[in-house]
Amino acid sequence: MPLSPPSVDEVISEAAFARCLPDDTERLRQEREDIEKAAKLAITTMALKPTAYRQHIAQIRNFLSVLWRKYDCEDLMEVVSAYTRVEPILLDLERDEASGYRYRDHSVHSFNVFLFGLRLLGKVVDTVGDDAAQVILKVKPERINDKIPRFRNWSYGERLFYLWTLMSTFHDIAIPLEHLGRVESGLNDFAKKLGLEIVGPSLRLDALYPALDWYLQRLATLFAGELRQDEEGLEYDDTRDDIYVETYLRKKLQQRDHGVLSGLLLYRKIEEIFFLLRGKAKDAFGSSADFAHYHHYVLQQDVARASLAISLHNLELETGGAPLFLPIRFENYPLAFILILSDGLQEYLRWEGTSIEGATKFCCFPSLHLSREGDGLQLEVGFFLTGADAEKEYLRQQAGIMAARRGMDLGDKPGVPIAAAFLLESLYTELECRIDLKADFKVVLKIFQLGGLLARYPEEGRCGSAT
Repeated sequence: MPLSPPSVDEVISEAAFARCLPDDTERLRQEREDIEKAAKLAITTMALKPTAYRQHIAQIRNFLSVLWRKYDCEDLMEVVSAYTRVEPILLDLERDEASGYRYRDHSVHSFNVFLFGLRLLGKVVDTVGDDAAQVILKVKPERINDKIPRFRNWSYGERLFYLWTLMSTFHDIAIPLEHLGRVESGLNDFAKKLGLEIVGPSLRLDALYPALDWYLQRLATLFAGELRQDEEGLEYDDTRDDIYVETYLRKKLQQRDHGVLSGLLLYRKIEEIFFLLRGKAKDAFGSSADFAHYHHYVLQQDVARASLAISLHNLELETGGAPLFLPIRFENYPLAFILILSDGLQEYLRWEGTSIEGATKFCCFPSLHLSREGDGLQLEVGFFLTGADAEKEYLRQQAGIMAARRGMDLGDKPGVPIAAAFLLESLYTELECRIDLKADFKVVLKIFQLGGLLARYPEEGRCGSAT
């Protein structure tokens, strides 16, 4: 495993845009080049200016604009653009220095989740080969042209890229809505100084989506069928249902869980785009029968699959052990597993509740090493400390805050090795509640400093072989 963080070129190479995005026409070639160029600019900005948060936001917004232009989804880009303008407001508004609570950025975070997962997916393909990857990731080439003549058949790489793009870039889109109560509290901290009180804002869910019952049942059916696809790669197994999953997702939606709400809002928005013939939908359908085919073979299949993964990503074990379907296994829901993993490990270049220098645990992109482990896979993730005093101090502070929340005491000023080891153990433990890390996909976490190994979890010998 490398002892230094990957370069910008290495990160771009591992993302493997060329593998997923075709270039057999001039238009497709230009689209791919534009996407890769915008991604490289965003990555370069973060690598060279790790504390320039607003510049990160601007480059991410530009990248997403280029990305969704490929799919001719201006409506989706408008949603993302509005989100990246609104969400950073919470960084300083939701902040309590006394308790150590800090709101964590989700705008740049979503891009880093997209990139982390894309790198990991590329390594899965490199490790097992294209044919095996289609089976493991449950993504087949899509033969849609005979259903909707104006639609082009997609390779499995194109379909994989689209699925992952939906999951990763929209998985936190409802975060500002989940935090409306804290927004009210933050504004009232100011208003009460003037003898005033602010009531609201609030979100009504009673008329959120007219087909809500059907939608939740569809997600539960996809879950029960474990995403098994037919020979044409068009339909998922819908012969079973899961009333427990359906009911649980409904409960979490009523609680305004941002994952379940994000999944629904993504599904509803894409349905609306095509139903109202916006963007490429103007030329895609020749009749209402074409829309019916689209609704069944695309919206109810891949878009619903993305919504299911998004809905699962934020769920966690509760008092009493619910939900019963956690932890998720890689072999059953591979892309949902990767989304949860990517989301949970995104502790680098992530701003937390303030815009001062040093407010991110790691200032470098992590290294990824994937290998076979028996009949499964093992991923080693390497985080890197640059050696800067501000970075080390912030790491110690955050480790102390995390320990206090768990009823533990690391001392007044824990050493960097102790803080690093505690952070890795905390990350792993939290992930383990959501995804199964002991079965077909194992994970080893490491922190390096100045070319040397500082901390590792699980410890040597507990989780496969070490490098």
